[in-house]
Amino acid sequence: MTDNCKLAYAAGIIDGEGCIQIAKRTREKGTTTYQAIVEVSMVDAVVPEFMHATFGGYVTIHHRNNPKYRNVYMWNLTGMFQIMLFLQNLLPFLKLKKNQAELAINYCQLRLLKKSKSRYSPYTFEELDIIGRLKALHQ
Repeated sequence: MTDNCKLAYAAGIIDGEGCIQIAKRTREKGTTTYQAIVEVSMVDAVVPEFMHATFGGYVTIHHRNNPKYRNVYMWNLTGMFQIMLFLQNLLPFLKLKKNQAELAINYCQLRLLKKSKSRYSPYTFEELDIIGRLKALHQ
């Protein structure tokens, strides 16, 4: 499979089954941080394993307590630089989630350009605005 085919396939998976989000995390000390995440969840491991082998990240299994329900395989990509590169490569192929990808890329770029390299550095109005706009697209 060529690189463009892999990117087009991944874009279809993200458009159909994926999630692009900036998740709010509250630490024990009460401080709030935000983490960019790209995720794909499926009941079959083939696609999450393909995403992992091709783009990195990690796969986890969510075991269901009720035998009526199948386990869920979740591919996650974290890390602002990795997410930014991944989404920039997918942009030409995305249809449904192109706006979400552009917002996530913009957020990652802003955070990566900060003088302070701490992920706990204060959030700017622009960063919080992007978080709000991305959240609104999920509703």
